[in-house]
Amino acid sequence: MKSLFFFVVIVLPLLFLFMLKQDSTNGRVLIWTNAARMIADKPLLGWGANGFSAHYMLYQAAYFTKFPHSEYADLADNIAHPLSEYLLIAVDYGIVGLAVLLLVVFLLMRVMRRSKSKYRKLYLSVSMSIVVCSLFSYPFKMPFIWIVSAYLACTSLRTLCLGQVRYLGAPFLVVAVISLFFRFVCGIDNQWRWASLQDNPHQKMPDEILKEYEFLYAELYHNSYFLYNYGAVLHQSGNFKESTQVLEKCENLYNDYNVQMLLGDNFRQQGMAEDAVNKFSLAGRMIPCRFLPLYYEMETYMENGELDKAYRIANAILQKHVKVKNTPAVDKIRSQARQVIEENKDE
Repeated sequence: MKSLFFFVVIVLPLLFLFMLKQDSTNGRVLIWTNAARMIADKPLLGWGANGFSAHYMLYQAAYFTKFPHSEYADLADNIAHPLSEYLLIAVDYGIVGLAVLLLVVFLLMRVMRRSKSKYRKLYLSVSMSIVVCSLFSYPFKMPFIWIVSAYLACTSLRTLCLGQVRYLGAPFLVVAVISLFFRFVCGIDNQWRWASLQDNPHQKMPDEILKEYEFLYAELYHNSYFLYNYGAVLHQSGNFKESTQVLEKCENLYNDYNVQMLLGDNFRQQGMAEDAVNKFSLAGRMIPCRFLPLYYEMETYMENGELDKAYRIANAILQKHVKVKNTPAVDKIRSQARQVIEENKDE
């Protein structure tokens, strides 16, 4: 009877969701396949904090280098999370980190189950919801889930130590909430200044904006999104060398298609054609369905006088599968590729 219940309640809905959102499911298969390769390369202690966000897209690029005609090519995109909290822990902190997490969750759930509290079923239901949701999503991106989890953990500790310290859970919860609030308040001023620069980029002169970013860099150098934003602002202002330095630091925390494209254009603007092409090529392998990497490769070769290579890339653009038809940007790129081919036919 239990087996039938499990099949009807869990297996059938999962099969239905697979058929309903097949592309989404296939996208997850791609992510989890590459995440498994990351775990296999550093199984014990993992890649460290920010390991997934710093290295995953390189693994995705390697996958499409090995399988250029993969069915997943049209589904690939920038990925910053493996869509499973357990996978994220396994990648960043290895099997040891995952084992510790699972042990803690098991012990807390066991204590809750044995609790005589009148809210026992409610606590168990909420805990199971978080545990199951974490299998297929990233609920801990939301501060509210951290607060709820802290409360449930404190409640479990209070139950466990009821004989020694009756109200142990309450102080723990207070400390957890105060810690989160203190962390939020400490960074709110810098975050507010950064947000004002993003929302109102034209209210100040470029030099003043760069001075603001330089000041914030001393405080937000550990924030990958700030580093990318700062690198982009430096790029837009023509400070290509400084932009490259900031983006290379960003790579250690977060590395994706956009970071590589900006780095490629930085090198291109500095006349470093080979380095630029390498970055554009890497970005193109990260997300194979994008046309911009090939376009910038073609432009770089044209500017460098390597017409034979530009001709080859132009052909690749015209032969490339178009994921979404009648897109103005793609049509323009293909039109310019035809122009390059026509101009080279006469030479």
